[in-house]
Amino acid sequence: MDSPIEDVAWLQPQSQSPLLTLPRELRDQIYESAFGHDYRMLKLGDLPTLATDSFPIGTPPLIHGLPSWLLGCKRILSEALWVFRKTRRVSAIRPAASFFKGEYEIPPGVSWNPLVFNQDVALNVVVSKEDHSTITGREVDQQFLLALKRLNARNMCLETVWNMDVFPEGYSSNANSHSRFWTTDWNGRFQRANITIVVYDEPPTEKLKQVEEKAEACARRLVGRCKASSWGSWKQDIGGPYNDTVWKKTVTV
Repeated sequence: MDSPIEDVAWLQPQSQSPLLTLPRELRDQIYESAFGHDYRMLKLGDLPTLATDSFPIGTPPLIHGLPSWLLGCKRILSEALWVFRKTRRVSAIRPAASFFKGEYEIPPGVSWNPLVFNQDVALNVVVSKEDHSTITGREVDQQFLLALKRLNARNMCLETVWNMDVFPEGYSSNANSHSRFWTTDWNGRFQRANITIVVYDEPPTEKLKQVEEKAEACARRLVGRCKASSWGSWKQDIGGPYNDTVWKKTVTV
């Protein structure tokens, strides 16, 4: 059973719990296993968000809030929330995703797990930008970023995708559009930035060199410190709206 966890002042320490006698590394593994792989719906401000242990794809079960076993005691709550934040990616819920079937709507007066979000915790943030061809897709990501700004979190790590779903002649302008999406007030706001370039139905070409340069420059700007960058290799995958062959390459700063 899951429950809105809002007020934990009443929790009592459980120093005699067998769980707390185990080494911390083992407890962390237990917490991670106990959370499972379900997609969990949390609330950031007035915005419903999705917490997953992988990049959000597919049609998994959707659960509201966090498990009630977190209420065992303050120490378990603190440790397990740290594991949850470390191992989960938080993204905006896409209302257009048919598999949610209205589940993304938050009933009036409901607040799920505000303890997950505060300015002093690490957050792994995903901005998918998968449906920016629609006004709804852009608005969802803009609302999500606005909520993150209000949170003023200091330890965010970003994952985002640059879809090159255009003819090669348009790669450069498409990359410029992706870069402009991250306005200057996001400069230096992230501890780490991963940008994945996705090309549909076409092997990598020389025309993508400019895209790679722009993606790396954007990632460096978002991190804002003199950190080394690293590139993966181009990898073939299945993706896109029709499960086509795609090629992906990621830069990390």
